[in-house]
Amino acid sequence: MFRLLKVLLVLAVIALVVDRVADYVAEQAAAGELQRSQGLERKPDVSITGFPFLNQFASGHYEQVIVTADDVRVGAADTSLTLAKVRLDFRGVTASRDFTSFRAESATAHATVGYPALSKTLGIKVGFGGDGRVTASKTFTVFGKTFRPTITVEPSVASDALTFAGSQIGGGGNLPAGVSAALREIFGADLSLEDLPFDVKVTAVKVTRTGLDLVLAGKDLSYQPPS
Repeated sequence: MFRLLKVLLVLAVIALVVDRVADYVAEQAAAGELQRSQGLERKPDVSITGFPFLNQFASGHYEQVIVTADDVRVGAADTSLTLAKVRLDFRGVTASRDFTSFRAESATAHATVGYPALSKTLGIKVGFGGDGRVTASKTFTVFGKTFRPTITVEPSVASDALTFAGSQIGGGGNLPAGVSAALREIFGADLSLEDLPFDVKVTAVKVTRTGLDLVLAGKDLSYQPPS
């Protein structure tokens, strides 16, 4: 009996090791295919949840797949915005064994935009303004007189773009009209969030002390690598 238990224990350990190795190999294969299909500069991190993995692999159905991609660039070339991290939680996934075919019933996601990246896109140093707002300041010299007003705006999302509204200008006294207009113009253009990887859409934005937190979601998502 003891010898039988020992054999069963060894077989269980071998099965566990095989399952974990297969899970790792599949995650690497999925990462490579998703990188190619989404045109990502860096390979994302893929985590296939659930145990045992081999049962899911045999059926081609996965309850949850988590994908994390770093430094994702979106928008037009002249106003591109870098998302420091995009974390996607796919549910109800169906995939081919080599992961060249990948479909998810739904996905929720979060993406972060750091203030340095936002500052680079807007051409001005942007920081946390408190109460759901961001702030920036700029020096202007008009007829030999120097002004350094500040502006705070409220980020929001609309039509696949990051927008800024409710501008408030202060710290400059009686500013020339041109200065106020120039300061508002910095936040006047919408920043496109189109072409986000995985076809998810931004539904909300939250202002934090370290940057913007974007909430994303999508349904019935299918990906194929380019031919």
